[in-house]
Amino acid sequence: MSYSTKAILLKPDKQGFSRIHIRYTYNRKPSSISIDEKIERVHFDTVKGLVKPKHPDSSEINNKIRTAQAELESVASSLENPEFVQVKEIYEKRVAEKVAAHKRKRLHEKIDYVINISDANDIAKQIAYHQNKLNELIKMQKELALKGFGSNSYEHNQILEYLNEFIKYHADKPVYQKQLKSFSVRFKKFTEKNNIILDYNIFDKDYYNLYCNYLKTEHNATLNYIGSNVKKLKAFLTWINEVKGIEMKKDFKKFKVQTEKKDVIYFTEEELDLIWDYKKECKKEYKKYIDLCVFGNHTGLRISDIRQSTFRIEVVDDEKLLIGRTVKTDGFYQVPLLFDNRIEEILTEHKYNLNLVSDQKYNKYIKQICKEVFAKHNINQEPIIIARKQFGDKEKSSKSFFKHDLLSSHSNRRGFCTRLYKDGWTEYDILNIIGSTSSAILRGYISNITSDIVKKAKSKRLEKLEKAKEKLKRVQA
Repeated sequence: MSYSTKAILLKPDKQGFSRIHIRYTYNRKPSSISIDEKIERVHFDTVKGLVKPKHPDSSEINNKIRTAQAELESVASSLENPEFVQVKEIYEKRVAEKVAAHKRKRLHEKIDYVINISDANDIAKQIAYHQNKLNELIKMQKELALKGFGSNSYEHNQILEYLNEFIKYHADKPVYQKQLKSFSVRFKKFTEKNNIILDYNIFDKDYYNLYCNYLKTEHNATLNYIGSNVKKLKAFLTWINEVKGIEMKKDFKKFKVQTEKKDVIYFTEEELDLIWDYKKECKKEYKKYIDLCVFGNHTGLRISDIRQSTFRIEVVDDEKLLIGRTVKTDGFYQVPLLFDNRIEEILTEHKYNLNLVSDQKYNKYIKQICKEVFAKHNINQEPIIIARKQFGDKEKSSKSFFKHDLLSSHSNRRGFCTRLYKDGWTEYDILNIIGSTSSAILRGYISNITSDIVKKAKSKRLEKLEKAKEKLKRVQA
């Protein structure tokens, strides 16, 4: 007792299309049943009993053929005597049940679709309703806040949350992230002190002036300090607008980042020697600050590079070089130890780890140390007059400072570059040593004293006179 199935074509109609049937053969007796599909004979593979792959509907029709064959064979295998009449009856019943189930499913889908549309429309209406209510509450809260009632608004709290997120967003830039944390503290203090309720339309010209004047009065801030904070504020607001997709007034894009050329204050070689000698008698806690000062002045490295570098020494042409990468710019520095024996001495004393104190502590203590050293040797006791322009001022105003109050970690790099430049090193050489590529930044480090310019002018003139004399001698000869 055996049976088989295969798709066949009946005779073509007047248009040349043939109906596809599944031929069911049992005990060598063939019968067939339609699958409600037509096709031209040229597109049908009579050997395989399938539509040829090049036909656009081949996948769909062949799937229908295989499904019908599988169903017929399933029915036949369940019967003890699978005669075609019995197989056809059960097969058609199963097909009818599947068609009915499919129709029910489609009906349920349509019903669900209608319900979902209704729900979606209802949800949209609810969102619009509650959004209007929320806007009314925010407006009311702002009005009450102006009268001294209530607490912070929704947008206010969201902006502060975004500020914390903005700081985390820059986790791959540890130096910048640290600066942002300090900026965040100042921003929040400014907001609290001025009773400001933040929203996305508050950052206009009035806000800018209020913020800059706050930094000027509360922090006695220079234009560079104010400009640095404004730059970070603009970066934060741009991030809210572009990364978080918040619609807001674009006035903040016009906030001016003001800057002023810095006065180049640095240590002389004589002052550095006096500070180094002071290490023998100073407080124990001062010694690490003196080491950092002398090391920075003879390597030209930023305090951040000194604290975070993995130092190594290489020998080139029998001379030692301090090699490493800068943190801020990922530059490659190479400092000859010939510059000063104390470079290697300091590294050895601290086991090549100079992450000793924070930038802030260094700047605080080096001022006090220099004050004591300068007083001991009675030097730099006259104030230095510096003209500076503050925010809102049209003209610069002169202020007096003692030298020790102007010295900081930046002075080390400035002094190093200035001394090399005066010794005849080219900009290209200095940039290679400190691992930088910016000539503009380097010129900001170098102090061009008027007397130096006069000396260079005299030297160049003497060179020309000597050349003229030599030329005259050759002519006379």
